[in-house]
Amino acid sequence: MSSSPEAVLRKLLSAYEQDDVDTIMSLFSEDSLYIDGPLGTYEGKDAIKSAFERQFAYGLTNKSLVVTNLLASDRTVMIERADSFDLGGHRFTTESMAVLEFEADGRIIRWRDYFDLKTARDQMAAAGVSISA
Repeated sequence: MSSSPEAVLRKLLSAYEQDDVDTIMSLFSEDSLYIDGPLGTYEGKDAIKSAFERQFAYGLTNKSLVVTNLLASDRTVMIERADSFDLGGHRFTTESMAVLEFEADGRIIRWRDYFDLKTARDQMAAAGVSISA
């Protein structure tokens, strides 16, 4: 694979905006770990793929993941981002922090996502939209 961690991260975010599970999964190592903030921990590609498929089934549209800060080294990327999406005719935005670690070949071995679930749920409740997580 041999892309820089930043390039892999940007490809990941673009694929996420498009609900492109196949591209997302091509970026992970076989024994990778994904920690989806307060929503769960997923070990291995099969579990991670199932987690993304569940997320995409919620019906979020017009997704935009904007990187506001980025720090990168040879095998680690840390980002702050603003995640926006439409659901039930309403626009929502949450701020997130993520740390991604990479194998020497550029595949993701760990992705830890941090965000405040209460803030997201409060926005949805104020708009009369509910989503089970």
